Amino acid sequence: MKTQRKAKNSSHPIKAKVLTLGELIAATYKAVGEKGAPKILKLAIESQLVRYSPRPSFF
Repeated sequence: MKTQRKAKNSSHPIKAKVLTLGELIAATYKAVGEKGAPKILKLAIESQLVRYSPRPSFF
């Protein structure tokens, strides 16, 4: 019998890590390999999970 996990406290949201597009591509290929990476990257871009900014924002 599986036990249910307790939900994490949502009062402390997790801050997203900022990656360059190259870092995102490299990390995706490393995680899922050559067969799955293009599909995952395409899904992320089409669903607007990836935001493109021509200049990096450091502040």
